[in-house]
Amino acid sequence: MYRKTMRAALEEARQYKDPKTEYMVSKEVDGEDKTIVIDKKDWPTYQAKGWKLAEEVKVNIDNDIIDLFETVIELNEFTDAHIKQLQIAYQPLRGKRLSMDNLDKLKGMVKKMSVSQMKIVARSDIPFLASMTKTHLVLHKGMKWSDFKTPLDMSYKPEELDEAVQLNTVRGLTKRNDHFGARIYVAQQMRDKDMESIYQGLELLHSKYGSFVGNVAIQTRDKIEKLLYGKIVGKWGTKAGDKIIKEL
Repeated sequence: MYRKTMRAALEEARQYKDPKTEYMVSKEVDGEDKTIVIDKKDWPTYQAKGWKLAEEVKVNIDNDIIDLFETVIELNEFTDAHIKQLQIAYQPLRGKRLSMDNLDKLKGMVKKMSVSQMKIVARSDIPFLASMTKTHLVLHKGMKWSDFKTPLDMSYKPEELDEAVQLNTVRGLTKRNDHFGARIYVAQQMRDKDMESIYQGLELLHSKYGSFVGNVAIQTRDKIEKLLYGKIVGKWGTKAGDKIIKEL
């Protein structure tokens, strides 16, 4: 049986490849190297399945992955298949640090979504997108951190988290006088469910039953500040922790 060499497969694939819109990718299938041509927009999905670029290309993969989201949000609604596609495509971004240009691009795309779309994405496990969408819903759409059952998706270690993203969120909540919300947000990022539950309970007590109990919730919040500060410093270290505390 005649089997094509890798070089022969590459040469054949090149004949059908448009370098502006397509990639050649390869993978070992049943003991043989298989080379095919795919649309650039499909590259993140193939990459997640173990395919590799068959030849060197000058491309910013991060940009391609982010642009895929813009294509999806043009739809009137998200299906489970669309969310699954984004989860697979964005997986290579987990643990990475995005440039400010790409972060700004994502923020712009988040703003284009309808509130119903935002709620779906916010409850997904898509790196960057889930956290950024939750933040937008809380800061601009009247939702609370306690509305989300799952904590914020952390795309990389807190010590490496883009300082502007984290501190701006805390600062924004504090400026809105949402002091309980700011502490719920910090507790969620720490993955501290006990502190999260405490602040959610105090927020409920203050907002719904303040006329009966007075300032008990605020007084209790103040009494446990040292406990919270200690947990923040223990989680992120003195330098990063102090910056967070100053925004509370």
